Amino acid sequence: MDIDLLTSWLKNTIPGIVILGAIGSWVAVGVLWLLKISLRAASSIFEERWRRRKSTLLHPIMVELVHIYVEKDWVRAQTYLAYQIMTFFCALFVMATSVAAFVYAIGQQPGTFTQVTAPVLAGVFFLALYSAANHFFRIWVPYVVPNLGEEIETAKQEVLAKREAKSGQPSSS
Repeated sequence: MDIDLLTSWLKNTIPGIVILGAIGSWVAVGVLWLLKISLRAASSIFEERWRRRKSTLLHPIMVELVHIYVEKDWVRAQTYLAYQIMTFFCALFVMATSVAAFVYAIGQQPGTFTQVTAPVLAGVFFLALYSAANHFFRIWVPYVVPNLGEEIETAKQEVLAKREAKSGQPSSS
């Protein structure tokens, strides 16, 4: 049987179309099965990475909050929150400015948009995005951590233990 005759028969006859549909269905099932397996493997890897990243982000924030909580320095707490909010909005401003500069550079004559402009503006944008996300996380952690009291108590014990080790005498809590 000739390939041209076979392809013509598969495309132009009802049994050929049914066979092509069945083959396509089996291929789709196989692709979805492979996708399911790969997503399960990837989700376990990403879940572990997210758990580690969350702990590295959360611990310094908890230590800062514990210092404020232990010292009962509300001026410092307000200053900390104001600093985080201001840097968050500064990062948003830098992001918006870099996007505006990128759009302006694209709108210029074709020769003026150099090879350096796009990577520099993209780098500035993503650094500002990271900074904004970091400060946003620091602002909203006290509101989104479900066991904040337990986290503060464990971090408080760590801070007090470090203070005892530095001073050599036990501190009262």
